[in-house]
Amino acid sequence: MQVRDEVATSAAAAFERHAGSPFLIDAIDGRAFSYREVDELAGGLAAALVERGAGPGSRIGLVLPNSAELAILYFACLRLGVTAVPLGPATPERERARALAHTRATAVLTEVEGLLDAARGRSFAAPAPDPDALLTISFTSGTTATPKGVAHRARVLLGAAAAFAEELELGAGDRFLHTLPMTYMAGFLNTLLVPFVAGASVVLAPAFDNATLLRYWKPVVRHGVTRLWVTPTIVAALLRLDRDPAGPEYARQRIQSVSSATAPLPPRHAAAFEERYGTPVYDSYGLSELTFVAARSPRAGAADGSVGRLLRGVEAEERDGELFVRSPFAMAGYLGEEGEPDPATSPEWFPTGDLGHVDAERRLFVTGRKKDVIIRGGLNVSPRAVEDVLAAHEAVAEAAVVGVPHELLGEDVVGAVVLAQGRSLDAERETLLALCRERLPAGSVPGQLVALDAFPRNETGKVRKDALRELVQAR
Repeated sequence: MQVRDEVATSAAAAFERHAGSPFLIDAIDGRAFSYREVDELAGGLAAALVERGAGPGSRIGLVLPNSAELAILYFACLRLGVTAVPLGPATPERERARALAHTRATAVLTEVEGLLDAARGRSFAAPAPDPDALLTISFTSGTTATPKGVAHRARVLLGAAAAFAEELELGAGDRFLHTLPMTYMAGFLNTLLVPFVAGASVVLAPAFDNATLLRYWKPVVRHGVTRLWVTPTIVAALLRLDRDPAGPEYARQRIQSVSSATAPLPPRHAAAFEERYGTPVYDSYGLSELTFVAARSPRAGAADGSVGRLLRGVEAEERDGELFVRSPFAMAGYLGEEGEPDPATSPEWFPTGDLGHVDAERRLFVTGRKKDVIIRGGLNVSPRAVEDVLAAHEAVAEAAVVGVPHELLGEDVVGAVVLAQGRSLDAERETLLALCRERLPAGSVPGQLVALDAFPRNETGKVRKDALRELVQAR
């Protein structure tokens, strides 16, 4: 079912169209909220925020765990014209203080207890919020540098969600599982706003980690989930450790699509997931600064090596190998020193930092990261290309490649691997290097291989290349 254009600019339209339908189902404590109830509670929370001195243009820090309360707070901010500054509860205190000071947040919420009680019974009347108001200031992942504040307008986020929902033909009968951190863009845009504009429902489950892995399918089966959002980390973990027979059986019968986000999904993992669970994983591509750019969908057919088709209204072109994107869903800008978005940092054609190209059918192909390029003896080496070769071997569960200083070459190529259970690097080293020599230019073959139990990651599951580089150099 195609999402109407008006939903992209009017949250009120979505609430009205689906008032009696279920929206949020809390798999942790059993609570459920219809669209009407979420709308009413968001209004009550908006009234409570006004009593605390909030108003259009003010900014509120949300240092909260995944919860129905946090989801409804986002809609309260939308209703009131307040800018949400979401930060994960595990954010180090120093980084949290810096972010709140930089965004000029005037209040901070750190507890969910009692929030909805304070909202019930309150009414809130105000003119429709300015669609150009800032809805969120989120922070980039900081995998290789200091996180930047990224400011997004309400109409941009709702429009991006609608464009993605249209591409996947989502509708009111769909039900999503939510296990991503709600204080990061993927956990807000992908698994909350996308279902919202489609009139779908969302099952709020505990954030994915090692403790919840073995219970991953229980809320899926219990609440009739039909759509999944995953990350490469989730896919790799399920392939390695999930032994619940309910997963493959249910997925083959009921799961209509599985979408992957936050990082490139290794082709071998995508193929293994489809073989085990009987449903393909559809890649997507986006950036914190641009929201959704491209997505694969069931109607696009078999995997073709692309990350999907450009969404409506989005254009991309290749300049000297780098992808530049022009999009109606781009950020208002990075936050400047005065705490306001700088439009100059969001040019009409945004340099993504990714290498790739677009074909005549608007399919987008991403081949690596420009800034990740390793310069070894004067030759450019793509870490992504080396990672794909290493990850293709059955002994390797995950692979990540970094450059380290080298006295003669400037930089050397080091392949870090997490091995499959029962495998050792001593036994597999020569086989892996031989595979690299067979499939890569001589200058791209790793000078060293290092086995780790796990890679350092941020909360969205991306490998922290800076921390990985330090680990490798310490070896």
